[in-house]
Amino acid sequence: MKISTLELDQASVLTDFYNEQFSGMPYCYPVTEDEFGTGVIWHEERDEPYEDLSEESILVAEDEGGAVAGFAHVAICRRGEEHDRVGLHPIEDLLEDRIGLIRFFHYRAGARPAGQALLEAAEAHLRGFRIGQIRAFSYFGYRFHRFCHGFQSDRMGHVGALLCMNDYRITRGIILLELPDFRVPDPVLPDPGVTTRFETQPGRGKLPNMEFQLFRGDQCIGQGFAQSLGDFCRSPLAQDTFYIPWFS
Repeated sequence: MKISTLELDQASVLTDFYNEQFSGMPYCYPVTEDEFGTGVIWHEERDEPYEDLSEESILVAEDEGGAVAGFAHVAICRRGEEHDRVGLHPIEDLLEDRIGLIRFFHYRAGARPAGQALLEAAEAHLRGFRIGQIRAFSYFGYRFHRFCHGFQSDRMGHVGALLCMNDYRITRGIILLELPDFRVPDPVLPDPGVTTRFETQPGRGKLPNMEFQLFRGDQCIGQGFAQSLGDFCRSPLAQDTFYIPWFS
């Protein structure tokens, strides 16, 4: 098993491996080499690198035939900057001033020795910067991968199983609900005193993003935000779907 290191500007060589491994995964669309190469670097909202991260590298595991068996993207993050992204959480009290991040980690199903070697190499790399605590799949995801959520999907159970076998523990997660066939009649508000307000904003996709609010008089009683998946991914398959990150 060979472990090599890539600089971020070399990441596009992993495009075919990514597309092959995540084909058919919900909301993981095929990406081009250019999209992969920039997507692993760029911020979720801006076409520029994350300011919060440093010492980023990508470790690649290759099998005896030279084929990619997996890769791990590692970085260093200062505690306060990650704290701002993830919000208050009991684990924050346990974190040091600098923590190691495994931004992305994946290996081919059935290639557990490659996955184990890759994980150990990632941990050793981070320890080289005197890092004592590591988070895997934190909030610094790839823009094109599942709405830029860095969390590990339970659809890739072999990855989560390997991490748990190496004493990683789950500290948080999200549940995604979907409405695949969105066909509804024009809504009728049950309260004639309630009015709606919609504001569209152009994004990177075919459809605009949209903020919506409900008012009773001057009081806002409900609001939310709908984001086009085209904001995250260029694939034509992503252009007709909205993601609602929050509403209340």
